[in-house]
Amino acid sequence: MMEETFTSRTKDIESGSSTPTRSSAKFIFALDLLGITSSLFIISLMRLESSNAFDGSRWYVLGLIFLTLFSLELVEGYDLLQLTLPSIIKRTVLAGLISISVTALVTFIFRLEVSGVLGRGVLFGTISVFTLYATLIRVLTYKLIFSRAKNIRWLLITNQNHFSQLKIELDQNKSLGQIEYIDPKEFENAKFQETIQKNWSGIILSPSVKLSDSIVRTILNKRISGTRVFNLSNFFEIYCKKIPLSDLQDSHLALSPGFNLQHNALERQLKGFLDYILAFLILILSLPLLVLTSLLLVITQGFPIFFKQERVGLNGKLFWIYKFRTMIRNAEKDGAQFAAKGDMRITHLGKLLRVSRIDEIPQVLNIIKGEMSFIGPRPERPEFVQTYQQEIPYYDLRHTVKPGLTGWAQVNYGYGASDEDTVEKLQYDLYYIKNYSLLLDLQILLKTMSTVLFQKGT
Repeated sequence: MMEETFTSRTKDIESGSSTPTRSSAKFIFALDLLGITSSLFIISLMRLESSNAFDGSRWYVLGLIFLTLFSLELVEGYDLLQLTLPSIIKRTVLAGLISISVTALVTFIFRLEVSGVLGRGVLFGTISVFTLYATLIRVLTYKLIFSRAKNIRWLLITNQNHFSQLKIELDQNKSLGQIEYIDPKEFENAKFQETIQKNWSGIILSPSVKLSDSIVRTILNKRISGTRVFNLSNFFEIYCKKIPLSDLQDSHLALSPGFNLQHNALERQLKGFLDYILAFLILILSLPLLVLTSLLLVITQGFPIFFKQERVGLNGKLFWIYKFRTMIRNAEKDGAQFAAKGDMRITHLGKLLRVSRIDEIPQVLNIIKGEMSFIGPRPERPEFVQTYQQEIPYYDLRHTVKPGLTGWAQVNYGYGASDEDTVEKLQYDLYYIKNYSLLLDLQILLKTMSTVLFQKGT
C-alpha cells in the first residue's frame, strides 16, 4: 500500500477554528460596549431624571465610551487566558481608574462644556457601576472557559519528542484542554483503530508522519463527522500564535496562506507611510523628554549621550541603530555579548531608561530614514546573525521584512538572552511575517503600551 507524508496527502483535511482567546475577546468586547452604554444611560437618567440626558454631549459620551474600552485593552483586559484571576480583577479596576482620571483631566484642561449632563456624579457613578459589571463578566467568562477546557481532548499522532513540545504549550495554556498521543508505529495495530475512533475534540498530525490510504480515509471520515484536523504547524499557528521550528517543513510555508506584506506592494507602502507619519509625531511630541534625558545623561554619565550599533536590516542590509546610552563606557571591551537581567554594565539611569523604553525613542530616526518599521522582528547584530543563520533553520526569513522598534515576539515572549530564547522568539517572528496585517500591527502597538505600563520583559 502506498504511503506518503501527511503534508502531501492531507492538504484537504486541514481545518481552522476560532481560538478560545479570539472568541472570548469578541464576546467580552460586545458585552463591554453594551455595559458602558447602559451604565451611562441609567446613571444619567437616575441623577438627572431626564430621558434627554445625552443631548448636547454626544461627542463627550462617545469619547468616554471609547476611552473606557481603550483602557481595558491597554491593561490587557481582553487577554484573559494570559492572566490569573486576581490579576484580571486588579487590571479591570485599574482600567476604570484610568478612564475616570483621563476624562476628568481632559475636561479640566480643555474646560469642556457638557451642559452639566456628565458631571462628577454621573462620571464616577457610570465608571464605578461599569467596573463592577466588567469585573463580573470577566470572572464568569474566565471560569467558563477553564471549565469547558476540562472536556477538550486532543489526539496527537507523532513521536514522543513532538508530544513533549506540544504538552509544554498546553500546560502553559490550560484553556486549550488536554492532550494524548499515539506513536506512528501503532498505525497498523488494533490499538490505533480503537484510539482514533474515540470522541476527540481534534486530531493533530506531525508533518513528517507517513499515512497509508486507509489512515487518510479514517481521518477524513472523522473530520466529516465533526472532528477538527490539523497538522502540527497549523495547530501552533492557530492556537499558540507562533510557528514551531520543530518538524517545520518548507511545504507548510510554501503552500499555506500568508506572507501578504511580501506580496502586496500597496500594503508595504501604506505601512511605510504610517511609520513615517507616526515617527515624526513621536519625535515632535517627545522632544522635551529627549532634551531632559540628554541633560540627565550628561550630568550622570558624561558623553557620549547616544549609543549606536551595527544591525542587520531588510534583505540583510547593515545599518546603524541609535539608542540612548544605558551602559558604562567600553561595555563590550571583551567582545559582543547579550545584555542579561541584572547586568552590572547597566547604569542606574540606564535601568530607568530601559524599563520606561525611553532609551529606544532615538530609533524613530531609523524609522524616518526607512531602515526600520515600528513593528517587525527586532534587528540583530551581524556577529550573532552569521551564527544563527547557520544553526537555526529559517532564521534568514526575519530579514524579508523591515526590523521593528517592537514586535510580536517582544510582546509575547519578553526579554531573552540565550540561544534558546532566540529560537523561541524566531517562532513568534515567523508568525508575524506570515500573518502580517495592519490589525495585527495595531494589536502589537497596544500590547507594547501594556508592556511598558506593567514593566514586562525588562
